[in-house]
Amino acid sequence: MTATRSPDPTAQHILRFCEMIVPGARPLLMPIRPSADSQPLDCFSNARQLAQVT
Repeated sequence: MTATRSPDPTAQHILRFCEMIVPGARPLLMPIRPSADSQPLDCFSNARQLAQVT
């Protein structure tokens, strides 16, 4: 199993999508920081646990 990667924000299909939603918009990469008790490569369980806490 491989980790999911963010799409290339300079890819043409990403730029076209952003332009379609908000003319003149540019994509931004948001920092992703796992919570202290997250388990590697277990996003569904991590999300479920985080949803119960917040």
